[in-house]
Amino acid sequence: MGAADQPDTPLVETRATVADRATDAEPTSSTTDLAPQLSTAAQQRIALATAAAKAPNTRAGYAIDFGRFERWCAKAKQRALPAHPHTVADYLTDAASTVGPDGNPAYSPDTLARWTAAIAHEHRAAGHGSPCSAAVVSDTLSGIRRLYAAAGLRRPRGADPLLSDEIRALVGAASSGHTLARRLAARRDAALILIGFVGALRSDELCAADGNDIVWHRHDGLHLILGRTKGSQEEAVTVAVPRATDPTVCPPCAWLRWRAVLHAHHDGGRGAVGLLIESETDAGLPHHICLRPPTAVLPDRCSAFRPIDRHGNVRPMALDAESLTDILRRHLTTLGYTTAEIKKFSGHSLRAGFVTAALRAGANERQIMRQTRHKSEAMVRRYQRENAPLVDNAVNSLPLL
Repeated sequence: MGAADQPDTPLVETRATVADRATDAEPTSSTTDLAPQLSTAAQQRIALATAAAKAPNTRAGYAIDFGRFERWCAKAKQRALPAHPHTVADYLTDAASTVGPDGNPAYSPDTLARWTAAIAHEHRAAGHGSPCSAAVVSDTLSGIRRLYAAAGLRRPRGADPLLSDEIRALVGAASSGHTLARRLAARRDAALILIGFVGALRSDELCAADGNDIVWHRHDGLHLILGRTKGSQEEAVTVAVPRATDPTVCPPCAWLRWRAVLHAHHDGGRGAVGLLIESETDAGLPHHICLRPPTAVLPDRCSAFRPIDRHGNVRPMALDAESLTDILRRHLTTLGYTTAEIKKFSGHSLRAGFVTAALRAGANERQIMRQTRHKSEAMVRRYQRENAPLVDNAVNSLPLL
């Protein structure tokens, strides 16, 4: 997963979640002795169910992280499975003392906590008690965090947020250009930016969206149906993307304009797309077009947001998160942002921008979580600490100000 989405990563555990495992009961010999003799079919059913408890990406991440632990144990002549709590503590302190080329610690406390989660998972999956439940492991992680903080080594900031005025400017910047490729990109990018921002979407959710999962709704504007995502592994969720008063920055209007391109491309290729663009004018966009449902039907498995080559050909594959970052940075360059400033933004800036803009507008954590689908209020508070320090701050009431 990219650095841009680190605030939301499911593999990163806080001190509290690591400490919580200290209350987990270790399996005892009496419990093991009482285990029933299960048939092969029963064991297979259980294995299938437990394998589905974690998302494939999470399981893959655990396997990679535990592989690193196994290699370290082999060099240290320690047993990796089952591991002793002191072995895990030694592993963590060894990593914490590793210095990178810049002289700073090579691994953050969050990375160490992620490795700890992987070790715990692999032990439980193999039927062993977790060595990470021991106090020595949770205290080691806590101590490392304190030592890092005392040394002034803070976790890196996430992507800078793009706020409402910047979103409006980006949509305007996207509309510049007269070639077919530029005019198509203007429609795509306006929909991409507005839906990503208002929907508070993660980069992978936005880029992986299917055209038929973005549904017109007569009251709400759009409903975006997300399948299994990082925030919801068990069931699909619906994200509302409402209309805006101004049609130039209305997400449903922007989507319907780009959706018309997708339909034309499917119906008649580049020629049909060119005719569509030539027959319509985007100048001023004075009227809402989102008050009536679209009449054209998109084909199945139609990626919502796709690359466009320099000749104006709409490619069949979906954009990826890196492409989203490139699109945003290209438009920020047009707006005059410096190279140093542009490096602070990524595809996650749309989601971070929603949280920050909502906080500044007075929304509370519960309301924000309804849209962002965060599981913890602590994540919303982190955005507030980093990007909206004046929100709910007594400094605003000082007579001097």
